[in-house]
Amino acid sequence: MLQKNVGYLFIALAVLELSLLPILSSTGASSLGTVPLLFLTFLTGTLVSAALVIYKGRAGALIDVLSKRKALLTLSVAGLLNFAVAQAFLTLGVLGANPIIASLVLKLWPIFMALMLPFVLKTKVRPAQFLALAIGFLGVYILVTNGTLSFSGNVGLAVSILLIIISTLATASSNVMIRARNYDMYAQIFIFNLMSFMLFAFLFVGGNQFSSLQNLNASEILTFLFLGGITYSIGAFMFFYALKTLNPVFVGNATYATPFLTIAFSYLLLGTQLYAYYFYAAALILAALLIQRKYATTAERSTAAETSRKTPVLFDVTGVFVNNTGKVISASIEGNGRAMAIKIGKEDLGSLKMSRGNAGDEYFLFDALSPHKEVKKEEIAYVNEIVGVNDNEVAIIGIGDEKKVEEALLRLPSEIGPRP
Repeated sequence: MLQKNVGYLFIALAVLELSLLPILSSTGASSLGTVPLLFLTFLTGTLVSAALVIYKGRAGALIDVLSKRKALLTLSVAGLLNFAVAQAFLTLGVLGANPIIASLVLKLWPIFMALMLPFVLKTKVRPAQFLALAIGFLGVYILVTNGTLSFSGNVGLAVSILLIIISTLATASSNVMIRARNYDMYAQIFIFNLMSFMLFAFLFVGGNQFSSLQNLNASEILTFLFLGGITYSIGAFMFFYALKTLNPVFVGNATYATPFLTIAFSYLLLGTQLYAYYFYAAALILAALLIQRKYATTAERSTAAETSRKTPVLFDVTGVFVNNTGKVISASIEGNGRAMAIKIGKEDLGSLKMSRGNAGDEYFLFDALSPHKEVKKEEIAYVNEIVGVNDNEVAIIGIGDEKKVEEALLRLPSEIGPRP
């Protein structure tokens, strides 16, 4: 119960700090300049995330990632996209718009990610997902036209919103890369911060911007300490802790509050003028997110054998186990490993024989009623939710090499023997 309450506290704090991100990006860049702000932000983020790696005893996992060239390259590119590029374009965009507009446009990234995932994870795309994108862009168009629906030539605002959209695309692209592979979360966030710091350190030193740090005031110091120490370090860990301990649907829905909190904070702290069309745009973008969530989180995969009526529907459930600390489970999904699931009738379960999974196995299967010893009850509950099992069905889960797991699960129905 304590763990769950901590999860509720952490997601509340994470939503709060995310709602302040566009505001602090605006005020910090206006005062310090974009490069100095991000140099100090990611310097702070690197130091804080390094301290968390040590505190949580994840130094071994970090060294392991650093020793693997492909893993380090993947995390470096993903980190630059998710932290450096996304924050840079957000900072530049918010200067020509305002924190309210930025917060609303930023909510488009899950829709972009949902449309990118099929090219990496072979999940299905449904027409409703394109409808969601169209509705989201209608909300953005309302923002560009200041609620008039008639473009009056406000090129500056349009360019600023385009920059923020690029920020969302960078975030979505990074998350697609990370969804395709699995690495220790503490090591991952440290590398994200480190790579971003190295980029802005190069720009900072190369541009000889040391003079910008000579007269730092309290507001500027608090801004980069919050962005680096909270948003890109502790806040990220709080969010993933909540995702681990709470229902992921609840966590996702909680983040929908961020634009409205940004509206309130921007009005109270900066005196940003409120317009009715902000709320119209927010309603459309949130409606788009709800549509996307309904049709894109099924994790249903496209398979080559789908023409057969007996072919089971295959679901990618890797995300359920990314925080599992069991030696066999974590080793099996690290890097390119996947977790997938199908559902069968409970009456057919007794005729199946499945490997229970040992260290070094290329893959293994187990059913949700008698899961692997390292699998937690809440993980099974989430798999059942994704797969959509009813009282007469049971989920069969495979973990390990992607191709072998897929082949094994698709082969299972043919191995079901006659019922007694």
